[in-house]
Amino acid sequence: MSQGNKKFGTAVNCMDGRAIEATINWMEKEYALDFVDNITEPGMDGLMEKMTEGDREYLKRKLSISINNHGSRVVAIAGHDDCAGNPVTKDEHATCIVHDIDTMKVIVAEITSEPVEVIGLWIFPSSPDEHLWSVERVK
Repeated sequence: MSQGNKKFGTAVNCMDGRAIEATINWMEKEYALDFVDNITEPGMDGLMEKMTEGDREYLKRKLSISINNHGSRVVAIAGHDDCAGNPVTKDEHATCIVHDIDTMKVIVAEITSEPVEVIGLWIFPSSPDEHLWSVERVK
Protein backbone atom coordinates (compact mmCIF):
# COMPACT_ATOMS: atom_id res chain seq x y z
CA MET A 1 0.00 0.00 0.00
CA SER A 2 1.47 3.32 -1.03
CA GLN A 3 1.12 6.34 1.21
CA GLY A 4 2.13 8.77 -1.52
CA ASN A 5 4.43 11.45 -0.23
CA LYS A 6 3.12 11.29 3.34
CA LYS A 7 5.78 10.70 5.97
CA PHE A 8 5.08 8.33 8.89
CA GLY A 9 6.76 7.59 12.20
CA THR A 10 5.90 5.11 14.93
CA ALA A 11 5.44 5.65 18.67
CA VAL A 12 5.58 2.68 21.05
CA ASN A 13 4.07 4.31 24.08
CA CYS A 14 1.90 4.11 27.17
CA MET A 15 -1.83 4.34 26.55
CA ASP A 16 -1.98 7.59 28.59
CA GLY A 17 -3.36 10.32 26.34
CA ARG A 18 -1.06 12.94 27.85
CA ALA A 19 1.99 10.98 26.72
CA ILE A 20 0.49 10.11 23.33
CA GLU A 21 -0.37 13.70 22.45
CA ALA A 22 3.03 15.06 23.52
CA THR A 23 4.85 12.29 21.65
CA ILE A 24 2.90 12.83 18.42
CA ASN A 25 3.44 16.59 18.53
CA TRP A 26 7.17 16.21 19.20
CA MET A 27 7.73 13.56 16.53
CA GLU A 28 5.78 15.47 13.88
CA LYS A 29 7.83 18.58 14.56
CA GLU A 30 11.25 16.94 15.09
CA TYR A 31 11.04 14.61 12.06
CA ALA A 32 8.68 16.62 9.79
CA LEU A 33 6.13 13.78 9.90
CA ASP A 34 2.60 13.87 8.57
CA PHE A 35 1.40 10.99 10.77
CA VAL A 36 2.52 9.00 13.79
CA ASP A 37 1.30 5.42 14.14
CA ASN A 38 0.76 4.48 17.79
CA ILE A 39 1.29 1.13 19.47
CA THR A 40 0.18 1.42 23.08
CA GLU A 41 -0.13 -0.53 26.32
CA PRO A 42 -0.27 0.73 29.90
CA GLY A 43 3.31 1.24 31.06
CA MET A 44 4.75 0.11 27.72
CA ASP A 45 8.34 1.02 28.58
CA GLY A 46 8.24 -1.40 31.52
CA LEU A 47 6.59 -4.21 29.57
CA MET A 48 9.05 -4.77 26.75
CA GLU A 49 11.64 -6.55 28.88
CA LYS A 50 8.90 -8.89 30.18
CA MET A 51 7.43 -9.80 26.76
CA THR A 52 6.57 -13.38 26.03
CA GLU A 53 7.29 -14.73 22.55
CA GLY A 54 3.60 -14.21 21.74
CA ASP A 55 3.76 -10.59 22.93
CA ARG A 56 6.88 -10.03 20.85
CA GLU A 57 5.24 -11.43 17.70
CA TYR A 58 2.15 -9.27 18.27
CA LEU A 59 4.33 -6.15 18.62
CA LYS A 60 6.36 -7.20 15.58
CA ARG A 61 3.18 -7.56 13.50
CA LYS A 62 2.06 -4.03 14.40
CA LEU A 63 5.51 -2.58 13.75
CA SER A 64 5.67 -4.37 10.41
CA ILE A 65 2.51 -2.63 9.24
CA SER A 66 3.86 0.76 10.24
CA ILE A 67 7.32 0.16 8.76
CA ASN A 68 6.51 -1.89 5.66
CA ASN A 69 3.10 -0.52 4.71
CA HIS A 70 3.29 3.08 5.94
CA GLY A 71 7.03 3.53 5.37
CA SER A 72 7.87 4.61 8.93
CA ARG A 73 11.60 5.27 9.29
CA VAL A 74 11.65 6.34 12.95
CA VAL A 75 10.40 4.36 15.96
CA ALA A 76 10.18 6.06 19.36
CA ILE A 77 9.98 4.16 22.64
CA ALA A 78 8.39 6.46 25.21
CA GLY A 79 7.96 6.49 28.96
CA HIS A 80 6.30 9.21 31.00
CA ASP A 81 6.04 10.81 34.40
CA ASP A 82 3.15 9.75 36.66
CA CYS A 83 2.64 6.46 34.79
CA ALA A 84 0.02 4.23 36.42
CA GLY A 85 1.09 1.24 34.31
CA ASN A 86 4.78 1.50 35.23
CA PRO A 87 4.89 3.50 38.50
CA VAL A 88 8.67 3.80 38.93
CA THR A 89 11.18 6.64 39.24
CA LYS A 90 12.44 8.69 36.30
CA ASP A 91 15.78 6.87 36.52
CA GLU A 92 14.05 3.48 36.40
CA HIS A 93 12.03 4.62 33.37
CA ALA A 94 15.28 5.70 31.69
CA THR A 95 16.79 2.26 32.35
CA CYS A 96 13.71 0.60 30.85
CA ILE A 97 13.79 2.87 27.79
CA VAL A 98 17.50 2.23 27.12
CA HIS A 99 16.84 -1.53 27.32
CA ASP A 100 13.81 -1.13 25.05
CA ILE A 101 15.84 0.72 22.41
CA ASP A 102 18.20 -2.25 22.14
CA THR A 103 15.29 -4.72 22.01
CA MET A 104 13.49 -2.64 19.39
CA LYS A 105 16.55 -2.45 17.15
CA VAL A 106 16.63 -6.26 17.04
CA ILE A 107 12.90 -6.48 16.26
CA VAL A 108 13.13 -3.81 13.55
CA ALA A 109 16.07 -5.65 11.94
CA GLU A 110 13.85 -8.74 11.70
CA ILE A 111 11.18 -6.69 9.90
CA THR A 112 13.19 -4.75 7.35
CA SER A 113 16.64 -4.15 5.95
CA GLU A 114 15.73 -0.49 5.38
CA PRO A 115 17.30 2.02 7.78
CA VAL A 116 14.96 2.79 10.70
CA GLU A 117 16.04 5.07 13.53
CA VAL A 118 15.05 3.87 17.01
CA ILE A 119 14.95 6.52 19.73
CA GLY A 120 13.89 6.80 23.36
CA LEU A 121 11.72 9.58 24.76
CA TRP A 122 10.86 10.79 28.26
CA ILE A 123 7.55 12.67 28.58
CA PHE A 124 6.90 14.95 31.55
CA PRO A 125 4.61 17.84 32.60
CA SER A 126 5.98 21.28 31.80
CA SER A 127 3.24 23.25 33.52
CA PRO A 128 1.85 23.03 37.06
CA ASP A 129 -1.65 22.17 35.79
CA GLU A 130 -0.23 19.35 33.62
CA HIS A 131 -1.91 20.64 30.45
CA LEU A 132 1.44 21.06 28.72
CA TRP A 133 3.85 18.14 28.47
CA SER A 134 7.43 18.24 27.27
CA VAL A 135 9.58 15.62 25.58
CA GLU A 136 13.28 14.90 25.90
CA ARG A 137 15.40 12.24 24.26
CA VAL A 138 16.80 9.39 26.32
CA LYS A 139 20.28 8.05 25.44
